[in-house]
Amino acid sequence: MTIDSDSRDWPYQQLASQYRDRIAAGTMGPKLPPRSELADEAGVSPMTVHRALQILKDEGLIEGKPGRGVFVVEQPAAP
Repeated sequence: MTIDSDSRDWPYQQLASQYRDRIAAGTMGPKLPPRSELADEAGVSPMTVHRALQILKDEGLIEGKPGRGVFVVEQPAAP
C-alpha cells in the first residue's frame, strides 16, 4: 500500500480506495489482517486504517464480527 502525499485525497480515502480495489480483485479477505498490521503495511496510524475501514463498512463491503475480526462481505454474483 502506498500513500501519495501529493494527492488531493486524504490518506484514509486513498487506503479505502486501495482496499476496495483489492477486495474487488479477490486479493484481500475473506478475513482482514489486524488494523495494526494494515497500518504498518501502509506506514500510517491505526486510526487512519480505522477511518478507511469505516468507509468500506458504510459501503457494505466489510463487516465486523465481535471477537472474530473484520471480514469481506460476500457479494452476490453478477447475473
